[in-house]
Amino acid sequence: MAMLAIIILTNHGARADVDDRGLYMGLRLLPAVSGADERLNGGQGGGSFVQRGDDPEINIGAGGMIGYYFLPFGMPLRAEIEYYHRLRLDFDTRETAAESIGYKNNVATDSVMFNLYYDWSTGTPWRPYVGAGIGWARHSSDVTRGNNNTGARERRRVDSDSLSFSFQAGLRVAISRSWVGEIGYRYIDMGQFDTGAFSTGDRVVGDDYFSHDIILGLVFLF
Repeated sequence: MAMLAIIILTNHGARADVDDRGLYMGLRLLPAVSGADERLNGGQGGGSFVQRGDDPEINIGAGGMIGYYFLPFGMPLRAEIEYYHRLRLDFDTRETAAESIGYKNNVATDSVMFNLYYDWSTGTPWRPYVGAGIGWARHSSDVTRGNNNTGARERRRVDSDSLSFSFQAGLRVAISRSWVGEIGYRYIDMGQFDTGAFSTGDRVVGDDYFSHDIILGLVFLF
């Protein structure tokens, strides 16, 4: 519906191109498919692998950004600072060497990214772009370790920090002199998250936490 509204507005008197005049800010919705590789340290299997209970899954994030167009200075570039919150990733795992041990893990992420984009002017309301980003991600892991034989349960909540980087491409469209819509794709690697050590000494690490994001944005130009 949002993109339909953008197209309708574009076909009814929108400007011929994005008005690059400096500062902008906006909001983004990020439906995504996310996942991570699993690794077990310790455990009853003495460091056995962990087997996932499910495949990469659909989740969602949302956030905002503030940026600046440099085209008035002769450079077709944009730079921005972006913050987003990614809702939980269900990262349920079990030990292969001791199948009675399972880990139910929900991971939420807050991230701050510095993004740099290159835009192509087409002389139309539509403008393609490519970009890359680097930043910091804080993962909040809420995990319960369960023994299905004894019924014992242990729960941990752990925050961990990691370097994050991304690559993206998409289209921006001029809705009016002050409003721009965007739709795009982003691959982002958010590093790793960690459950921390349980009383039994084992811990689950999610390596190479990745996400394929669809970017749906609305931008206001000052």
